[in-house]
Amino acid sequence: MAGLAGVLLVTAIITPSGALSPGPLSVSAMVLGARDGWKAGVLIAVGHMAFELPYFMLLVFFTRSVGISGPVEKAMLIAASIFVLFFAYMVLRDAWRGVEVSFENMSFSGGRVVSNPFLVGLLLTGLNPYFLVWWVSVGLPIVEGASGLGASGAAVYVLHVSYDYAWLALLAYLASLGAKRFGGARYRVFLAVLGVVLVLFAVDMLLKALGGKGLLPI
Repeated sequence: MAGLAGVLLVTAIITPSGALSPGPLSVSAMVLGARDGWKAGVLIAVGHMAFELPYFMLLVFFTRSVGISGPVEKAMLIAASIFVLFFAYMVLRDAWRGVEVSFENMSFSGGRVVSNPFLVGLLLTGLNPYFLVWWVSVGLPIVEGASGLGASGAAVYVLHVSYDYAWLALLAYLASLGAKRFGGARYRVFLAVLGVVLVLFAVDMLLKALGGKGLLPI
């Protein structure tokens, strides 16, 4: 039990560096949460876990780093940036058109993927090379610790992923409260700001893919 307790402590300390870091996943939780409430954040976390859990299990099984070559990383960044740009376009378009106070009529017409929280969580995780690198660098002590615990190592991942569920659900819930409270023109401004933030993340990823240096200091 001492071993498990120690690994859980390490997990509790390290996980926030990844789970709570700003990025498209967090912003998408706010955008979709404004429409669907905290449930959107939970579904995004489910999509995130759908990719992360198999990846985590593979790392635990092999207990070694998985290298990501330069061309592969660039391709992933470009694909992710295109997806985020499309998401941003949908958000900015609806902000321009105007939506109801409750945000219930936001349709993302023509963009079924970006209106589906599960798919958003899955794609923004699977196309994010920094997520993959985090697990084999910063998060590696979690993997190594879980690999030596046998079946009880499952508790380690449960603790880790609970951060994702709590954080994304909280962001989605707060965005929903803001949509209901402010509504109208002020809410359109809020939505536009989120769209611009998504554009910045997409441009940052493109610059990193094409030139190796991003736009944002994160």
